[in-house]
Amino acid sequence: MIIMQSSVDSVITTAPPQPESNTTVELKELTTSDRPPAAFSPTSTSTVPTKPRDDRDKYKEDDGRHEPGWLPADAPSFFISPPSLPYISSDEGIGGHLKTTASDFVVLENTPPPPDDKPGYIWATIRRSGRTTLEVQEHFKTSLNLKDHKEVGVSGLKDKHATTTQTFSIPSFSSSEKRHLTVEEVTSLSSAVGEVLTCVPCSKKLRRNFHHSNTFTITLRSACPNPAPKIQSIIKSLEETGIRNYYGPQRFGSHLSGAYTGYKMLKEIQDCKNKKQRKKASWNAKKSVKGVFSVQAWQSMLFNCILAKRLRGDILIGDIAVPSSSTSSEPGAGDRNGAKPTETRVTGKNFEEIRLTDVSMTCPLPGSRQLKCYPNTPAGKVESDILKMSDITEQTLTEVDAWGSRRVGFLKFEDLNFSFEVLEIEEGGWGSDVKFSFTLGTGQYATNVLREFMKNGNEEGDAREVKKEEKKRKREEEKDTANAKKT
Repeated sequence: MIIMQSSVDSVITTAPPQPESNTTVELKELTTSDRPPAAFSPTSTSTVPTKPRDDRDKYKEDDGRHEPGWLPADAPSFFISPPSLPYISSDEGIGGHLKTTASDFVVLENTPPPPDDKPGYIWATIRRSGRTTLEVQEHFKTSLNLKDHKEVGVSGLKDKHATTTQTFSIPSFSSSEKRHLTVEEVTSLSSAVGEVLTCVPCSKKLRRNFHHSNTFTITLRSACPNPAPKIQSIIKSLEETGIRNYYGPQRFGSHLSGAYTGYKMLKEIQDCKNKKQRKKASWNAKKSVKGVFSVQAWQSMLFNCILAKRLRGDILIGDIAVPSSSTSSEPGAGDRNGAKPTETRVTGKNFEEIRLTDVSMTCPLPGSRQLKCYPNTPAGKVESDILKMSDITEQTLTEVDAWGSRRVGFLKFEDLNFSFEVLEIEEGGWGSDVKFSFTLGTGQYATNVLREFMKNGNEEGDAREVKKEEKKRKREEEKDTANAKKT
């Protein structure tokens, strides 16, 4: 067993500011290509030796994850052949498979204790798998006859294909029984969806982003033999540069379907000349669940494209910077006390002063109100060129209440509390299993860390195996229920 802990101090080097008139930013026009699109299944020049497991390689080819054949012929080249998301390090990856079972992907939501112990809500911390956050909320809604699942408070949203520990605030007053529920009663209700770790009263509802971070413990299966030297080399590169804070593939839907749907909604509104029809389409985009998530997916895709053009996290003239101490990169989230990070515009006058402070650059989620970089600056040139190619006007974004915001571009590796462990594999097995552990702020994706070590396009995980595991669990539950009825 080999255990390594990251400890090298980060060294960030920043080039001195150049006169704006002599500064150019090269940006190639996006064109259709015969190569598989790589924007959200990142490519690398590295060749990773990974032995196939069962029929997973066949599944990877047959399911079309890398061939968006559903796109219409007139789809913009932006979607047909989007820009790739480059890796930070040039080191060879270790390959491997993610999420072969839910127990391989463990997430702990780091939530502060309740601010008081007065009645009103009961905060239940539950460890579960196979259920989304929404499904747990719906369980409490049905059990307690609530009007809306949103009456059950949560701090963040968690995936079903993982083992997650998360806190929920459940209203303690039962309108049907006209009384307050006891902690024991809520504990019993909570045990139906998972293991109840704590259950305590509190007068306040749990709000979004109340938790300050998430701790991940992730097991990577069938990586290359002897992966430790490669992992150490990659760690050294990440400590010097940081990690790009991309949005993960789950943000966009299968084959960018969410982002493309958002673009089509916005484009149809923009091209519509009938005021009544345009108003109806705008209402649908800003009020329906599908519309809101699709527009957000489109914004997130553009954020990734802009961030991909930044080679490292150095501050440039024209950047909008925020303090690195901001624990959340979720747009507009602020901290758990509601305070939002201060945005500072970097100019030629304050460049030297700002780059010596502990700040992070940001990239935009396009909207009509977010703070914009000046277009004639090094940072602004990258943003403005991508936004022009998106072909959506600010007026259209205003109509759908897409105000926009800015999100931290790079994460400091030393803040992740990163460690890894090479596990012993069963006799006859191939390669190595590696357990990674690290902590990320809210709104940050574990796939951004893992992709730097894997470099084989499997960062989304093997969904087929996860679904098999989920079906197996459901069959076992149905069998247990049937046996219980017989007795």
